[in-house]
Amino acid sequence: MTPWFATFRLELRAHRGRLAVLTLCALLTAVVCCVAFHALWYTRTEVRPWLASIFPPQRIIVRAGQVDFAFLKFEVGGLTESRRADVAALPGVERVFAQVPAQFPVSAHVSMSRLDFSLETDIVLHGVPEELIAAELPGNTSFDWDPQSNEPVPAVVSAYFLDMYNLGIAEGSSLPKLSKAAAIGREFTIILGESTLGLSTKAKPRTVRARVVGLTANPLLVGVSVPADAMKAWNREFKGSGEETYSALHVDVGDPRDVEDVTRAITAMHLQAQPAGENLRTLRQAVGAAEGVALGVVVAVLLLAVVGVFSTVLAGVGERRALWGVQRATGMSRVMLLSFVVAESAIAGLLPALLGCGVAWVLLLNVNNFFGAELSGMMLVPGEPFMLAPVAALATVGVVWVLVLAPGLAAALPSCRAEPADLLRQQAL
Repeated sequence: MTPWFATFRLELRAHRGRLAVLTLCALLTAVVCCVAFHALWYTRTEVRPWLASIFPPQRIIVRAGQVDFAFLKFEVGGLTESRRADVAALPGVERVFAQVPAQFPVSAHVSMSRLDFSLETDIVLHGVPEELIAAELPGNTSFDWDPQSNEPVPAVVSAYFLDMYNLGIAEGSSLPKLSKAAAIGREFTIILGESTLGLSTKAKPRTVRARVVGLTANPLLVGVSVPADAMKAWNREFKGSGEETYSALHVDVGDPRDVEDVTRAITAMHLQAQPAGENLRTLRQAVGAAEGVALGVVVAVLLLAVVGVFSTVLAGVGERRALWGVQRATGMSRVMLLSFVVAESAIAGLLPALLGCGVAWVLLLNVNNFFGAELSGMMLVPGEPFMLAPVAALATVGVVWVLVLAPGLAAALPSCRAEPADLLRQQAL
């Protein structure tokens, strides 16, 4: 055994009580900070980007003007192709994505033969350009429609339908729940021109096979979205000729700073215009409040830990000043004295921090075992909220180690600079 290690072991034995207090304090601090840091990292890297993708700050949602009469709302003018062209011609507008509604009754039949389950219901059907939902399609997925092809029509389904099935139908009927991956590729039947409520059109109803190629969390696309060309063709078939009308326009401006000016210009055209950023701002405030709570927990825990750690470390250093004087007088160098402090902080700070991160990981893992299966299939919960982020663990280890190391060095440095005779005058010897 080397002289350094022998001396260090004697110091640990002499002050094992205070070392145990430091270790326990660091462990509890690490557990709380690790969970809080993980929550902050999750909201910053998962929740905020997800919200920005749903509500792009450069996008404006345009609808037809409305007039309220008693308890009814009436559209004024409508969103026609000429109106879309006028909006697209405004200064600052970069792109306009038109959302085409089904102007005839439509329903769908879904069956799962292996589960002996079938469902027929009215649906909300949209026609959208591929660019509007491209970010939510799996890689290399085609959203093209060929009227001469026998292939199923590609469809993007609102992810909230999956949530409704998993949390409603599956729970109530004791059916297996579906993951996002299970929904992709599933085929169903769209019944054009027929409603489960008895509504119909002059044209003869017919069925179309559709295949789910993606899920969207966009709240404006609740229902089923198919290629815009397909929707326009079906409208001509079941409604007849006439100018195409749209349910909404998704307007992207080149510079987000121009959103207010473009919004005013669109409103002047007697259309409803709402920047998507308004919803984003409200949701970001809610997320910011949650982040503030997590940060407040970290600050409160660290403040309490600082008080306990500093008082314990300072008391321990005060007890050892005279002993350090003896060691210095017998040839111990200042560097060796500081190495004792660093090594002790590793035992009282670094090791408990690593153990605390392990405890936090186990806690999150158990929560994930209880709720992870349900949350993994919900589009309202992006990413993996209960899988500990390595960055959170690294930040915890660094903060806790500094928390223990800093007061030890701050208290030991004056003893290193003092002469051995001055240290020997301490009464703690």
